[in-house]
Amino acid sequence: MKRFSILMVLLFTGAISAPLFAPLPALAGQQKAGHTTVQPLKLAVFDLSEVMKDSKVVKGYSAKIEASAAKKKKALEDKEADIKRMQAMLKSTTLSPSQRSALEDKIDKAKKNVERTGEDFQADIENMQRDTTERVLKEVSNVIKQIVAKDNYSMIFESRSVAFAQDSLDITKEIVAMYDKEYSK
Repeated sequence: MKRFSILMVLLFTGAISAPLFAPLPALAGQQKAGHTTVQPLKLAVFDLSEVMKDSKVVKGYSAKIEASAAKKKKALEDKEADIKRMQAMLKSTTLSPSQRSALEDKIDKAKKNVERTGEDFQADIENMQRDTTERVLKEVSNVIKQIVAKDNYSMIFESRSVAFAQDSLDITKEIVAMYDKEYSK
C-alpha cells in the first residue's frame, strides 16, 4: 500500500508524469520554427445496431434470408403433412400386418428425414445470418474508412464501447446513407 501511495504522489506532483507525457505535443503536431502545432482530435461515434436496423441494404439481405427460410419452411411443412396423411391412413384403413409394418417403417423414415431436414434448415439459416453479418461488418468498416479519409476523423467509436458521447458526435445516419449508396445494387 505504501508503494502505491508513493507512486500516486509522484504522478500527481508531476515527478513521473511530466517526463512521460512531455513528448506528446511533439508527436501530435508538426514542428514549425520552434513551435509545436497540435492537431485537434476529431472524434465520432456510431450505433452499429441502428445501422443494421435502418439500412436498406441490410433490410434487403434480411429479406433474402427470410425468403429462403420461408421456402425451406414450406418444404418442411409439406413433408410433415405427408407424415400426418400416412398416420391417418394407418389408423383408418384395414391393412394386412405386412402393409401396416411397411407403412409404419415409411412413417418412421419420413419422421427422421423431417428431423434431419429441420436441423439442416436451421443450420443453413444460421450460416446465412452469420455470413450476412460478417459481410455487413466488412462493408460498414469500408464505409467508415472512407468517412475517416473524407472528413479527417482521428477516431470513430462504436457507441456501445463509449460511456458517453454528445449527440453531435453521432454519425450513424451518415454511415447508413453512405453504406446504402455504396452497396445498393
